[in-house]
Amino acid sequence: MRFSKQQQQFESFLTDKLKGKVKLYATVHRKAHDQPSKLWITYHQQEILRTDDLAFQVYVNRQYEEKTVNLARIPYNENWAIMMQLEERQALVNISDQIEQEAVAQGLYPAWWFYQALAIFYTLSIEDALCHEHPIVQALAMLDRRLGKRKLTILKPQHPLVEKFHALRCEVEGIRVLYSS
Repeated sequence: MRFSKQQQQFESFLTDKLKGKVKLYATVHRKAHDQPSKLWITYHQQEILRTDDLAFQVYVNRQYEEKTVNLARIPYNENWAIMMQLEERQALVNISDQIEQEAVAQGLYPAWWFYQALAIFYTLSIEDALCHEHPIVQALAMLDRRLGKRKLTILKPQHPLVEKFHALRCEVEGIRVLYSS
């Protein structure tokens, strides 16, 4: 789907008080390997969410180099199935997964996460979007026209990104919210 169509679809889900104020943007580095991209959302020209393949990958690669420098390398075997089962490989995979989770916890998201979240979000009811495991899906639900004020006032976001979007929506709707964190 063309990005202009995704922008239109995104804006069609926005509550009336956010239309024209919240914008979705994207940049794709076409001449780079794998065409990494960057997507971001602004509110009154202030960035409120950024997903960036390059920043995410640089962070992950640097952390991986630091954390695996003293680990044993995977011994070569002509049978690849055996190599895939080795504990040395599993240790490297576990560290890689841990680093990616750390990056996401710090608010560094790859752009494919955003594309995935958009695709999921468009297919869900508002109730399903609010309790979805993907934090970007939950954050997008906070801006959704299908989310009423009554439901908005009783929500208690658990993720910092969702909390940020919840606070924005409450501000726009004139709802006072106090967070315990």
